[in-house]
Amino acid sequence: MRSCHSVFFIAITALFLAIDCSAQKFQEPTKEELQMTADPKAPGAPAVILYREESTDNRSHYISSYVRIKVLTESGKEWATVQVPYDAGSTATPIIEGRTIHSDGTVIRLTGKASDLLVFKTIGVNVKTAAFNLPSVEVGSILEYKWTVPLTGGSVSGESDADEGTYSAMMASSIPVWNVQHRLFAHREHFYYNPKTDMDSNVVGSGVTYFVDGERASYLLYTPHLPAGAQVVRGAKEDFTLDIKDVPAIESESDAPPSSSFYYRVRFYYTPYTTALAYWENEIKRWSGRLNDFAGQTNAIKDAAEQMTAGAATAEGKARKLYDAVEAFENTDFTRQKSDAERAQLHMKKQVRKAQDVLAEKSGSGNSLAALYLALAHAAGLEAYGVQVADRDQRIFDPNFLSLDQLDSLVVLLKMDGKDVYLDPGEKLCPFGQCWRVGAERPHARLHAAQPDQRRDYGAQRKPDAGRRGQRDWNGSDTDEWPGRAALAPDCPDDGCCRGAKAVQLGPSQPVAAGHFGRGGSFSGARHLSDQPAGGG
Repeated sequence: MRSCHSVFFIAITALFLAIDCSAQKFQEPTKEELQMTADPKAPGAPAVILYREESTDNRSHYISSYVRIKVLTESGKEWATVQVPYDAGSTATPIIEGRTIHSDGTVIRLTGKASDLLVFKTIGVNVKTAAFNLPSVEVGSILEYKWTVPLTGGSVSGESDADEGTYSAMMASSIPVWNVQHRLFAHREHFYYNPKTDMDSNVVGSGVTYFVDGERASYLLYTPHLPAGAQVVRGAKEDFTLDIKDVPAIESESDAPPSSSFYYRVRFYYTPYTTALAYWENEIKRWSGRLNDFAGQTNAIKDAAEQMTAGAATAEGKARKLYDAVEAFENTDFTRQKSDAERAQLHMKKQVRKAQDVLAEKSGSGNSLAALYLALAHAAGLEAYGVQVADRDQRIFDPNFLSLDQLDSLVVLLKMDGKDVYLDPGEKLCPFGQCWRVGAERPHARLHAAQPDQRRDYGAQRKPDAGRRGQRDWNGSDTDEWPGRAALAPDCPDDGCCRGAKAVQLGPSQPVAAGHFGRGGSFSGARHLSDQPAGGG
């Protein structure tokens, strides 16, 4: 058998050969493209995408994008600014090439060292943006560029330091989201995804086992939202491609539902489950147990609930007093969370793990404040339940997308005098008795959190749409293991088949790491590297 180090050397060599050989070469513009002043397929468009290609090749350890854009108006020149988000912890600095072609055929190349061309900005935990500007752009120009981000590794436990680096490099991978629709009309697009890593293909074959939350994740799924006739094709090498033409631009309207829930895209993810019914029912149990643990009853919670409700004679009176008290605490979704250094200096716990920790600090994220209210309500003898809802300002819940990324926040349901009263103590200045995320026009799923001292999981009262959750702990910080994971059991066919998601069993698989934006705007998980312009959609 080959040594690990020789395999590592071969893998690294193959990486740079693959980047050099498989990257899309620049194309010579046609006479029609150079002379184009407007596009009949996109009347009035500031610019159009002539061709776009996106590849995620885990076998060769890279992510790349190649784009050709025709500038038609003055405002279309904004697409000369390109942003490339990347994860500094598991990828290398982007490699870029670009040029501007004027309508008379003059070529102005992007020159200089990458360190001089790229402007870096941190946008989250280990996430940076590399931005560059194409030169000498004018109306009528064709913008052409490509960038490549080498995948450099991840985390492998149970190995020596030397072998950990070797295996980490061979397991370097990314899980893509193919954003097919953009702010610009696209004439042609091509997407490619090879999920197999060096570890899968070259070293141990199908012997690698990966886990998601302690469960083996043996299924690669993708959820397509595509126009009629467009189809993801699975190749003989267990890779995936999509070719599509004439994709309309995303249209934005005021007071419209979130466009991110409607535009064309394909989302890949790994999961232990192949049906929506099994997925959501298991995640409801996981969510219930973790919320129960976080919002568990302690003497501090009970004493605080007694003091806060002093003088209240009715259930509603107690609920209002608790609500006013929690709303008065600092909501770090609207201020900021303290850094580890600040917490150490103030002799605070490094991490908030319980509702009583939020109570002691009188501060927390929207999710943690909602969980604290739930704990106080239980202590005061109120019938209260945790509820996860889809924030319609951000997205609409899709039960066919078997990922918790679309669920991001916690609200509270009170049962008083036979009525359901929804509260959002995690939303600053939201009046008692109102919940901007749940209403008669917004169907919901009720996820029951256990009452005090009851250590069992509750099911969900299913309705057709809802769901909200964040991939973080209840105080809003990004973690690998976090309490309070929420779920929804959507309506599914009798056979339990998830009609919208396509399942492919690949044997061993990689952990789910899809990115999300939760309440408070923090970002976590795998990063989709976008070629959108500054401020792009």
